[in-house]
Amino acid sequence: MERPLLFGYYLTHRALRKDVDRLKFVTGRFAAYNQRDWMKVMQWFNYHAQMVHHHHEGEDTFFFPIIRQRAPGFAPELQQMDDEHKALDRFEEKLSMMLNSLGNSTQIAAADFNNLALAYGRLVISHLDAEENVVGRAINQEFKREEVIEAEDRYTRMMPPERLRLSLPWLADVMTKEERNMFFSVLPFYVKWIYLWRLKPQFDRMVKCVGS
Repeated sequence: MERPLLFGYYLTHRALRKDVDRLKFVTGRFAAYNQRDWMKVMQWFNYHAQMVHHHHEGEDTFFFPIIRQRAPGFAPELQQMDDEHKALDRFEEKLSMMLNSLGNSTQIAAADFNNLALAYGRLVISHLDAEENVVGRAINQEFKREEVIEAEDRYTRMMPPERLRLSLPWLADVMTKEERNMFFSVLPFYVKWIYLWRLKPQFDRMVKCVGS
């Protein structure tokens, strides 16, 4: 199987879309959750927000500057993406505050939480769609395949090991069987062992409260 261009980028977007589905699951279960459940949801959402932050940081400080330098005509659209990153940050802060209150038994109206959560989800999806359109056009018009592969590999080498460890089960969760086989075939065996026996079970327990 040939390595797809921007595999990690699109895989991250796939994982974010699944997180939106998880958040929708929470809105449908609002009345059924108790304080302990909300504490678990808060733990998951904090993890989700951390993954979003890492992804946006990579775009804003690494990938988007490369595109701007090569293709300055895309700068206005990339600025719009950056503005939406900041809007998503504000949504996440509000949702985190609400979840913290729910985890501490503070009464929050279901409609208030659900409206905010669903609005956040809509912005995530529309943002991902727009961003994929912009990045896809820029890559196709301005970059050679080997340049894209080199940039992806360089970024991966720059990532702290702890960040790779945190994101591994989240990304593997949305891989197809063929993608997982390809992905783990190029990694040391111990990485797959740690994933199967530690990281994946921890992740599965965390997302159980949000529909898995």
